[in-house]
Amino acid sequence: MEYKHIIVLVTVGSPENAQTIANKLLTGKKPPASNIVPQVDSHFWWHGKIESAGEQLLIIKTRAALLDDVEKIVKSIHPIPSRKSSPCRLLG
Repeated sequence: MEYKHIIVLVTVGSPENAQTIANKLLTGKKPPASNIVPQVDSHFWWHGKIESAGEQLLIIKTRAALLDDVEKIVKSIHPIPSRKSSPCRLLG
């Protein structure tokens, strides 16, 4: 099944980074809307250890055809260079 619209989730370490990414995407008119959830507790593997941190969550709503453009913009700004995206299907 091909989707016309998608939701992209991106976590960042600071409100400033979240705002910078959201503004850059909106300036380029890649997503029509995005939300910033101000505080999420993230748990992840980092350098061989389990870590946790408070982060900001960007919820980016866009067209599937723009995913590559959105990824390029996010990767050009995101402080952690090795971000990957994965398709997922929401059930419910």
